[in-house]
Amino acid sequence: MNTRCTRPISEHSIPAGNGAILVVLAWTFVALLPLTAVATPSTWTTVGYLDQARQNHTATLLPDGRVLVAGGDDGADGRFATAVLWNPLTGGFAATDSMAYGRSGHTASLLADGRVLVAGGSGLLAGLPGTPAYLSSAEIWDPATGDWHLLTDVMGSVRSGHTATVLHDGRVLVAGGRSGSLTYTASADLFDPATDAFAPTGALPSGRNDHSATLLPDGRVLVVGGFAGSTGTPSQPTYLSTTALYDPDIGSFTATTAVSGSRGRHTATLLRNGRVLVAGGRAYSLINGFYSRDTASTFDPTTSTWAAAGTLGQARAGHGASMLPDGRTVACGGADDTVWSSCDVYSAATNSWTAASGLTAARTRHTMTVLPDGYLVAVGGLGGAGSVITSAERFEPPAGAWTQADSLTDVRIDARMTLVEDGTVLVSGGWRDSTGDVLASCERYNPATDLWSPTGSLTEARMGHTATRLADGRILVVGGFRPAPTYQMITAEVYDPDTGTWTPTGSMTDRRMDHTATLLSDGRVLVTGGYYYDGASLVALATAEIYEPETGVWSTAGTMAYQHEKHTATLLPDGRVLVVGGNGAPAPVGCELFDPPTGSWSSAGSLVFPRAAHTATLLPDGRVLVVGGAQDTDYRSRTELYLPSSGTWSLGDDLGVGFRSHTATLLRDGRVLVVGGNDGIWHIDQVLRFDPAEDVWSAQPSLAVWRSGHAATLLRDGRVLVALGFTGSSVTARSPEVYADGLGFTETWRPDLFVIANELKTGEPATFFGSGLLGGTEASSGTTQSSSSGFPLVQLRRLDNEQITWLQPGPDQPYRQAEFRAAPLPVFPEGPVLVTIFANGVPSVSRSAVVASGVLFADGFESGDTGAWSGVTP
Repeated sequence: MNTRCTRPISEHSIPAGNGAILVVLAWTFVALLPLTAVATPSTWTTVGYLDQARQNHTATLLPDGRVLVAGGDDGADGRFATAVLWNPLTGGFAATDSMAYGRSGHTASLLADGRVLVAGGSGLLAGLPGTPAYLSSAEIWDPATGDWHLLTDVMGSVRSGHTATVLHDGRVLVAGGRSGSLTYTASADLFDPATDAFAPTGALPSGRNDHSATLLPDGRVLVVGGFAGSTGTPSQPTYLSTTALYDPDIGSFTATTAVSGSRGRHTATLLRNGRVLVAGGRAYSLINGFYSRDTASTFDPTTSTWAAAGTLGQARAGHGASMLPDGRTVACGGADDTVWSSCDVYSAATNSWTAASGLTAARTRHTMTVLPDGYLVAVGGLGGAGSVITSAERFEPPAGAWTQADSLTDVRIDARMTLVEDGTVLVSGGWRDSTGDVLASCERYNPATDLWSPTGSLTEARMGHTATRLADGRILVVGGFRPAPTYQMITAEVYDPDTGTWTPTGSMTDRRMDHTATLLSDGRVLVTGGYYYDGASLVALATAEIYEPETGVWSTAGTMAYQHEKHTATLLPDGRVLVVGGNGAPAPVGCELFDPPTGSWSSAGSLVFPRAAHTATLLPDGRVLVVGGAQDTDYRSRTELYLPSSGTWSLGDDLGVGFRSHTATLLRDGRVLVVGGNDGIWHIDQVLRFDPAEDVWSAQPSLAVWRSGHAATLLRDGRVLVALGFTGSSVTARSPEVYADGLGFTETWRPDLFVIANELKTGEPATFFGSGLLGGTEASSGTTQSSSSGFPLVQLRRLDNEQITWLQPGPDQPYRQAEFRAAPLPVFPEGPVLVTIFANGVPSVSRSAVVASGVLFADGFESGDTGAWSGVTP
């Protein structure tokens, strides 16, 4: 084991006046260990297992970000009526209600009111195992209840291997399909969600199944190829190259230019340039028999012409295809003479294909879905040797990247950074280590211009304070430190972002620094612990106080069982506050829970390792992740996890190197970005990312400079601003860095949220106006197993603990490019939130809002039995 003597790292560095610095030093020997728990991320990662192996199923992205997997078969005589829900934030499958009929080769369409329509498919004849029964029936899954309802109305024809396309007006075009052992229908039906009924519409030029249907930007639907059965003597399988355009205004199909090469089980994906990419597919010739194609073509709707689109790296049919947020299209799996795990990626800019990292399991007849965070998930399918697959795996984009931001106007250590309602970032106070001056000055960062500008100064210079954004948008600064004779401070003040000015407010009972301040669900602010310097030693506090924003008055919040300083306080989904660790006498391993309605404290179990200057992050699945920290010279490398439902702690991964004074930021995809810190030797530049769906850590690109004791803020555009703290240089200390994920989309592809039309209030609907809310493309394969992401998903995210909920669309309202009408808002705690709209895996810039009158979650759902997902299971 290699060790080296550290430089002294200060537990507390405090300006003592007259330019002097009071420093408590610790020398230690620290082992240099590898990050044993940190894995290099692979492109595809297994993220769960189905209840039963299935192929020819459907996967539907829901408005709350989950994926509904329904039906399918076992590769033999089994047809499944079961359905499961996959949660991308937790990585688990959960059962939901079963359909009335087992179905394979059916379609599933998300309706504009959030329900899911499943139509047709092949079942089995009663009493005749192995004999298919082609279905004309349809069922609807209701997200409010988690139940399936068999419709009384049926399609005009039985069909399997057909397509279903949601039109711009909300109706669903169901076309073609196999209607018997040797027959293929050309008929088409229109489903109207307003009446839950089917009506016939114009027929295809010829019968077919295993074709594709793609919604074009002008509202027409392009149908390509397919299988038409066997003809001739001797009988020969017939794959089609014919195409047709459906015009919903006149209700009929018109033949258009044929694609190059007959094919079925191909994919067809609308690209960002408005063309349709048709790739691969199954074909037949007298010489070759059945074979798969490696060719691709693009269709231009404005000229009705086809153009060659390069060659796939592997001939494939029955593959999956989805569009990545950066506009490229990835085709994975499928089969030729064998089942493939390989993937190819098409770029419209170069009109060519390149190889991508392959699936972990070879599969065909699977589903591929673009998730709200821009990642892909592949589910089930048929593997090699005829084995049907249970696994699901996720495709991860490249690692994120750091860029340097504009420099602050001043060097600041132990300052505070707060996201303002308008999307700017406020930095308040701190101290300048070169002079020992504690600062009253403040500045604001504008992410849109990448510029810092001065704003009003604090009424009192301070460092080591807290800064909390209140429900009304103002920012409350509490306590902190300034040189003798004041030392730790008792005062508080409020910043008005509209005027850029500070106003004193009521003072606390206790002087305190390095305390916590937590915005409660009722809008009050809980302050806990901290310490004060009595002129001879540091004294940690066990007291707590509550601030009432409406009156500016403080009241006592009782006394904790332990002293806590440099601890954490995390708002849980049920409204309680979890206080963890910190320094004290003795160092507390016991954790505590504050209950706002009763004002009482209770035990929350004990950490395995005492720690201070750690982080505690509420995960999407309701757990709390504790990372890093130190106790004296012991720097913690082992993580710990708290489960609120049982009140228990468990050990997590060992990161190999202990560190403290880092930051942990919950990203919009549910992962946690851990940045910098010090390891007992020096400030570090490491960046790690934790995936709670898999409980896996991965290394991310390092910071440009070492940094500890800094701050990190999630910006409204999804990037993370890292600034302030110790870097070893006054120059680099002024230079923030910004982290962006690896999605790589063009800014013009973002949905744009303009206006939230009315107050966000529990139990009442809301309307949102913007542009590009439909994303512009289904971003999927266009086949029977197509899984569209071309609709808006609207997320509310609390500022204080990142708790989220998703809004369901309102009833009887088709999705629109410029408007989203939400159903009555689910139960959600009141307070400031960020509103984000996702489409095709591309997020809008978030807008600030306030939930005006919410109530606390009783559990992880909107109500006790609806099955609607809130994003947190406490």
